[in-house]
Amino acid sequence: MIAYQIRRATADDAAALAQLARRTFVESYASLCDEQAMRNHCDRHFGEAQQRAEILDPHYVVLLLYVGEELVGLAQVVRRTLPACLTQTNAIALQRYYLLQTWQGKGLGQALLNAVIEAALSLGGVYLWLSVWEKNPRAIAYYLKAGFACMGETGYLFDDEMQTDLVMLKQII
Repeated sequence: MIAYQIRRATADDAAALAQLARRTFVESYASLCDEQAMRNHCDRHFGEAQQRAEILDPHYVVLLLYVGEELVGLAQVVRRTLPACLTQTNAIALQRYYLLQTWQGKGLGQALLNAVIEAALSLGGVYLWLSVWEKNPRAIAYYLKAGFACMGETGYLFDDEMQTDLVMLKQII
């Protein structure tokens, strides 16, 4: 097993988090999306000020995964409004969950998911939910293997295009 460390982000991590969030998002979706739309989305959601605000928001838990000194993964857990297809109370959102491609398949994803579950529990969660783009079969398969079930669909505005995300849910207690 690879030696790693997972810790909660602080405001001082905002710049590194913004850079990693942008990089992992582009790695995951660039081949499937318009280049300008990708740039617009990243500028809107992964700027340093946005990351700092989310880190400081008490409704968020932002986790960072390190291998040695290298920041290789991130996760963001947040209490937010549920999509219409979910009626469970005490459901916490896994809003972001990314690992650099070079570190995927090495057991680190499971370690990060375990930390996500602990964070969701700390926010009072009984369920963990997420939305995943319907055109991302690798991620869908990963979440199904991790015990999530498809519960429905929701829209996701990517730049100026409405896309369809699958909503997935896992009981954590």
